[in-house]
Amino acid sequence: MKVVATVSLAGFPDWKMCMEKLRNQVDEICVRIDGLKDPNAQLYEEVMDSKLSNFVVTTFQSWNRWNWREDMARMADAKKPDIVLTPDQDEVYTDEIITDLSEFYKSNCKTMIFNYHSPMPTDDGRDIPELNGNPYPSMPHCKGYRWQDRITYNPYVGRAIPTSYFGHPEYNCKSKILHYCMFTKELEEQKKKWVINEYGIF
Repeated sequence: MKVVATVSLAGFPDWKMCMEKLRNQVDEICVRIDGLKDPNAQLYEEVMDSKLSNFVVTTFQSWNRWNWREDMARMADAKKPDIVLTPDQDEVYTDEIITDLSEFYKSNCKTMIFNYHSPMPTDDGRDIPELNGNPYPSMPHCKGYRWQDRITYNPYVGRAIPTSYFGHPEYNCKSKILHYCMFTKELEEQKKKWVINEYGIF
């Protein structure tokens, strides 16, 4: 069983912690850099080991919910793995992911669906008041899929599910995702502003 992870990095300050955990859980990591948000791409390459198998800098004019995912799917295509994991730059799989990968591989499911761990990790142990102890996001997301050539996310159907697999059997993972997007108070404020701007409410 070959497992490849694809990650898009766009300036998250604790990226190294997330990547170091990930490289103990997969065979290879393909990295996509958002050149508009993260011009210091060489810094990532310097700290990664041989598991870094791709390194692509992109400069999209504007962000949307599928184009960067499409980039990463094409990176995975070049590796032809059995399973592709697709964490965001601020996400960490809990240790149960190893068992989930094995069980998913033996199943007939196409996607790996994860819930987010609650409480969210914070540097000082504080709760995130507006979320009332619930993780962000509250809905489970697809953060892994069974590889097939040329899957697509366009048109985007939501919750990080590849459009090619929408409506196909889903594997509900026992492991959860630790979401570090509000780890510090500064990150918390940034994330809240982004969510309000994107969705109108938090």
